[in-house]
Amino acid sequence: MMNPLLMTILLPTAAGLSCFLFPEKLKRISGLFTLLCTTALLVLSIRLFVHAPSSWSEGSFLFLKIDALSRIGLVFAAVFGFLISLYALLGMSGESKLQTFYGSLLLSLGGSAGVLLSQNLLTLLVFWGFLGLPLYLFIHMGKGDTGQAATEALILIGGTDALMLLGIALLSLSAPSLTIGDMRIPLTDWTTWTAFLCLCLAVFAKAGAIPVHTWIPSMARTAHVPSTALMPAALDKLVGIYLLARMCLSMFDLSGDSQFFLCLIGSLTIIIAVIMALFQHDYRRLLAFHAISQVGYMILGFGTGSAVGMAGGLFHMLNHALYKSALFLSCGSVEYRLGTSDLDRMGGVGKSMPWTFGAFLVSAAAISGIPPLNGFASKWMIYQGVLDMGRQGGFAWIIWLITAMFGSGLTLASFMKLAHTLFLGVPSRSVETAKIREAGPAMTLPVLVLAVFCLALGILFYPVALRIFIEPAVPGLNITGFWQPAQASMLLCAGIILGVILYLFGRVGRTREAEPFIGGEEGLDADERVTGTGFYDTIRDIRPFGFIFRMGETRLLDIYHFGGKLSFAFAHLLQRVHHGVLTGYVAWLLAGLILLYILLGGRLL
Repeated sequence: MMNPLLMTILLPTAAGLSCFLFPEKLKRISGLFTLLCTTALLVLSIRLFVHAPSSWSEGSFLFLKIDALSRIGLVFAAVFGFLISLYALLGMSGESKLQTFYGSLLLSLGGSAGVLLSQNLLTLLVFWGFLGLPLYLFIHMGKGDTGQAATEALILIGGTDALMLLGIALLSLSAPSLTIGDMRIPLTDWTTWTAFLCLCLAVFAKAGAIPVHTWIPSMARTAHVPSTALMPAALDKLVGIYLLARMCLSMFDLSGDSQFFLCLIGSLTIIIAVIMALFQHDYRRLLAFHAISQVGYMILGFGTGSAVGMAGGLFHMLNHALYKSALFLSCGSVEYRLGTSDLDRMGGVGKSMPWTFGAFLVSAAAISGIPPLNGFASKWMIYQGVLDMGRQGGFAWIIWLITAMFGSGLTLASFMKLAHTLFLGVPSRSVETAKIREAGPAMTLPVLVLAVFCLALGILFYPVALRIFIEPAVPGLNITGFWQPAQASMLLCAGIILGVILYLFGRVGRTREAEPFIGGEEGLDADERVTGTGFYDTIRDIRPFGFIFRMGETRLLDIYHFGGKLSFAFAHLLQRVHHGVLTGYVAWLLAGLILLYILLGGRLL
């Protein structure tokens, strides 16, 4: 019987390659085939999670090994693959080139399993680079200017993959081996620091952190919703933050400077991305910027260097994959019914799509850090990690804590905007709410399952999330804060039940509907309604918010934009130098030899 570790890679990879051979007229068969394969992968991953060995050194096969950290990512990747394939059966039934989508989905699962199970950095690099192929295919089969978005993703991801190769080469100079579990390298010289920064940039690009984040909003604008929910919202976060966890837990011995660097990048990512999300008029870009912002919390957690902070960053990685996938899929269900992603043309579908609305509310509350949901628990652990930094002295921890808490407040504000614009308020004239209904069981069930996960991992934080998933992966974890999610959940439920009872006794039979009353004006036309986007646009007048938004809109924070300008400037310089005159080339050759002679101190002779 084939080794189960190798099976988790070969099964989805072989099935994904097979999907490309399905003819267009059998696209539904390819969808069912993909669902069957993701189901088998889910069963295999659960089996490995339950019966996996307790240490990294056990359960190995060639260059593949499994431990407490990798088995978490493996089972969650399988869950997302199964739910996305189920959602796509109906949500993408009318699309063409579905063989490409299903094949890319399975290939991405195989590549992710390879990253999560690799014990050697070179093996990890191979699977890491392989993930760029399905990502490119996901973007390229979308709508709109897919070529530009795919090129941007390919250059950013591919460029940082090259830096990752450089980092691994530098590590080979100081590490006893490239086996991940055998490293614990102090950052003491330029080679180790350069290697650390190169690997960090690869992680930041894959997970989507500033300044290599811009491919995510570009992908969200053009790619299909299931593609975005799978890759930047789930799998890329899992594999990216997984490598960061490996770096902080077993590869590098973090110093004060490296912790400051991670906390700075995390804090900037939180604030800048959440402000950009606040002003978006397209729900896809809004959720994309929130996917970037939440990465900041994960990086901040690992930057604290404390066990509870790193455990919080790891838990936030899992939580984000859950609620961000649920948010993309629930909003995608609304787009499926309305045919648009423009928030100014949406609204008023809450009554028509109650299950989708309920799942959206739970997921939005989770990402905003509202107790007793899972997002609150992971942010609470990250805050404790920041406080642990404060006990070691210094003042920077105050900035990190304020940034994280302020970012959480802005996250809540932007999802209040999204809930109002999508599900509440006055619908647009283009929306006929009487004809709107739920998107169907195949699309609604995955969203509900993800929302239930958000509830369960928050309410059952100690016995399930902490004991089963987090503690085995983070040695030395000790939570000093006090939080009782079960009791808080009971009190919240009691309050909701009491409120419903009071409402039923006091309001039944006396409700009425009235025209919107806004500033003394009654009977406004549907096109004159006040939308959530219009209300939040006024925040641009607040100087810090408007300044950051203009920086983002003018691409001052876009390393791809500046890199392109620099490349074209360099190419223009080379065009001027290469003029075709032979004597000019000879002069450049002599000048280069003289410069080389000077730099080598005359040692050429």
